[in-house]
Amino acid sequence: DEAQTKLKIFRHPAAAAASSALLQNPPKTEEQAKKVFEYLTNLLGDFTANNLQQLKGAKIIPAETPRSTGLTLVKPGECYFKGDGQASFHSKLFTFVDFGSRANNFLAACGVRNAPTTEEVALMLIADPAGFYSLAGSAERFKAELRQIAASINDISPSTKQTMKRSPILLGSRVTDERNPPEKGGRRGSVAAEDEDDTIVVSYELLRPDQIVIIDDVNTYAQFRDILYGAPQEDILESLYASLGSPRLGHLIKEEYKPVGEMGDSTDAARLRKLVLERLPLFLHERHQARVLIRLEWMQNPSNFVVKKVQRLILQKTLVFGGKRAVKDSEASAAAKRETFNRTLILYVAHNIPLDLYEVANSLCKQLFDTPKVNDSLLFSTILSTDLPSLRRRGYNVDRILNQQKAEREARESARRAAEREAQEVAKREAEREAELRAAADKNVQQAINACRPEARSLLQNRQHMEVIKEALNEGYCDVSGMEGDLVLVGNVENIRIYAGKDIPNPRELLLQTKLDSIRRFITIIRPLKKVYKLPDASLHIFYDLSGPVIAFNAGGALFLNLRYYEGWHDAQLKQKEPMKAMISWFFTLAHEIAHNLIGPHNAEHSYYMNQISQTHLLALVDELQALQFGITQA
Repeated sequence: DEAQTKLKIFRHPAAAAASSALLQNPPKTEEQAKKVFEYLTNLLGDFTANNLQQLKGAKIIPAETPRSTGLTLVKPGECYFKGDGQASFHSKLFTFVDFGSRANNFLAACGVRNAPTTEEVALMLIADPAGFYSLAGSAERFKAELRQIAASINDISPSTKQTMKRSPILLGSRVTDERNPPEKGGRRGSVAAEDEDDTIVVSYELLRPDQIVIIDDVNTYAQFRDILYGAPQEDILESLYASLGSPRLGHLIKEEYKPVGEMGDSTDAARLRKLVLERLPLFLHERHQARVLIRLEWMQNPSNFVVKKVQRLILQKTLVFGGKRAVKDSEASAAAKRETFNRTLILYVAHNIPLDLYEVANSLCKQLFDTPKVNDSLLFSTILSTDLPSLRRRGYNVDRILNQQKAEREARESARRAAEREAQEVAKREAEREAELRAAADKNVQQAINACRPEARSLLQNRQHMEVIKEALNEGYCDVSGMEGDLVLVGNVENIRIYAGKDIPNPRELLLQTKLDSIRRFITIIRPLKKVYKLPDASLHIFYDLSGPVIAFNAGGALFLNLRYYEGWHDAQLKQKEPMKAMISWFFTLAHEIAHNLIGPHNAEHSYYMNQISQTHLLALVDELQALQFGITQA
């Protein structure tokens, strides 16, 4: 060591020099490579990230590849370490190396990995689906690779998934009758075929995902199996196929049940309905409730779930897929459907053939679940067809499940009754409160009516404080500005006092002679309204002025109505024997003025009482209007 120090001779070359030497003269044999890589492991701590990155992309490892006939140099990033359980199949697709644990430490730093990623396997499959299948050697081995891809599907990039959806990488199977082979000129040759028995042949073909159906109804698949390629019936593979775009067979089929000859009430139908409702809790007990579309409690209502017996039940299934349309008719022993208008679930049972409880279970499962599975129908049919003691022996805790379901139903029923009682109490309290409010409002309305009085004065002065109704845009609204000028009593017409503005010349002659007919027609309107509101006698008054906005006003309970506005609005109608619009208009004017007996200012409270007063007397107004229309004299 002292001599090495004095002579500046180093035990090992620098990492940069070693890296350069390896790049310029990589080992040519596995034995040589093992020695070189083991030696370089000693220098591994001196290699920089740039050194290792440069080596990762360089062909420095001698190895046999799936496509080479002997040793060839490969990049560290293109090969993987052999493992004890390494499947021989992947060695046909990728390059695997093993130079011993010490040498492998250096190669791992250069980028050699333990195994290919799911993404890399998927890309190999996309690049050559037929070659991939050929290397797998059988349909079962190919499906094993698909299972591994399915288990790590989330590790595959979105772009690769999109390419998978467009590539013929999935295995589809078709069942054909040897006596009726597929038509010539159809699809290209199958990758494999298996004889199930003497007459049935199962052929496999690599197809795009959208060319393969997921078999969620074995009965339907049996009818159309000669024209369909189906996905393997395994949950993990069905999930893979669905994620890549394979449709479910049930979504491609349009079913139409044609019941023939309904037989009316039937003891068989009633017995089947009872059986279904009895066994349904056992079936649904372990089912995830999010999948269940129809609740047991809903079905227990006789109007929601109905069983009908018919003479025959024809099931027509129409398949539209891959540009082809096929229709199959068959006899069915049972079928369930939902009515469109009231959503009633009807289970039809045929009389002409023996009842198949599997068909009962299968048709109900299609209505019960959003995505029914084959196992659902098989399990439900078993539960329907097996007596309770046998179900107990098979491990079903019949009593516990039924008792639990009963307890849950009783708890829900108890909660429902409690909620109903609470709702009834709330409604009762609300009704009582509304009755109290209505009684108070009625009392106030009556108080307002009773507050109306006759005006005994012959001269009304200083009316700036009086509330008025003003006409604008043909709609009545209120204005508290008042009106200047005094009113004087000029006479009495049919027990109604008549007032006139002091600025009117010869008011007696004008009102008691010239306008007497108009006044009398006006009285034919206000007298029925006095009866509608049950106003005290002589509480209504008529006045006349030459100008101004005042339609009506309330002078301490005495109600004054303007003749000038009546003449302008309604007198022409009265001359034509059409009093109804006039009566309705002055009905609301009076309601407004009567409300001022309770509330002086024009605010929300005044509007509330005006509405209460008018609503309370609306039916009486309708009676008066009908009397006018048909010439009936009201008592």
